[in-house]
Amino acid sequence: MLSKNQRISRKNVNYLLKKGLKLNHQYFLVKYCLNKTPQNRYSVVISKKVLPLATDRNHLRRQIYESIQKIPPTSQINSFDTILTVKNLPKHIPFTELTKLLAQIIQQISIQINHNHGQKSSQKST
Repeated sequence: MLSKNQRISRKNVNYLLKKGLKLNHQYFLVKYCLNKTPQNRYSVVISKKVLPLATDRNHLRRQIYESIQKIPPTSQINSFDTILTVKNLPKHIPFTELTKLLAQIIQQISIQINHNHGQKSSQKST
């Protein structure tokens, strides 16, 4: 389980769902935006339509949180909030594969956040 300072609070979830940028992946729909904290924060959403049993949803959610913790932190300028909504992830995906998949997604988000933020700051300075 992620520590409390690495999870998104409920009041920030609504803002992120409305104003966040979207990244569509084969298994996930990802909403993300820049935050003002020194570290990234995450939330995982798994619908009953994807996994009907609560035990399966909770198991997958715990696996995703554990995978996020295993990903080594990248040297990044900006931190971000991320909501991972599971679309059609296989129920019994190997843990190493899940970790690699999430590492790729987090790296994509980090690149896009740093690129977009860099463009905005360069536009302000001109």
